[in-house]
Order: sequence, then C-alpha cells, then structure tokens
Amino acid sequence: AHTNPSDSGIWLRVQLQSTANIRFIEIYNREGGWWDRIVGLSVFIKQDEDVVEDCGEIEEERLVYEIACSGKGNIVELSKEGNTVLQNIAEIEVFGESKCTPFFPCFFLPIFRSLIRL
Repeated sequence: AHTNPSDSGIWLRVQLQSTANIRFIEIYNREGGWWDRIVGLSVFIKQDEDVVEDCGEIEEERLVYEIACSGKGNIVELSKEGNTVLQNIAEIEVFGESKCTPFFPCFFLPIFRSLIRL
C-alpha cells in the first residue's frame, strides 16, 4: 500500500473488526528499493480516534520491523506529520494474546494480516 505525497501529513491504518488486546506488530517494508521512505513514521494503537499506546517512531531502514507494543484497541496507525513524500509498505501483521488457561499457555495469535505486494 502507499500514500500520496502531502504537505500536511499522511497515515496508513489497519481497522480491526473489533477491539483486541494487541501485543506486537510486524511491518514489512517494500522490497526492491525506497526503504528509506518508512523512516520517520510513528506507530500507534488507537481505540477509534483516541491514542491508546504510542509505539514509537521507525528510525532506520530495513526490511522487517518487529514492534513490541501492548494496548487494547481497534486501529493500528502509521503516521507522519508535516511535509512527506510518498510512503509505502508491503505488509502489516497485528498479533494479540490468546485466551490463557491452566492447561493452555498464553501465546500470540495473528489478529490481522494484510499482504500487499506492489
């Protein structure tokens, strides 16, 4: 997926079907160049329009980002304020906590997976 260039900021959003206990997010950068475009994007967990957790800013270019960030929300947002060039990513995966019982240990399950190949 990609955005259009903007002078007032950009965002990419994943809208989950329902509120979830998010535990970590994987972001796959576009292959084949332009890896630097993702640098400076901030990652947030939101409940509707309210920020639940500021997961930090992407500070370096690479292919895969594993972001450990916990919060209860229904949106994962990547955004950048101000003058921006075209932003693009290949895939986002959102993982949440399974239901834990004495017989089944807790583990992370995919809540959302978006495979986008450009």
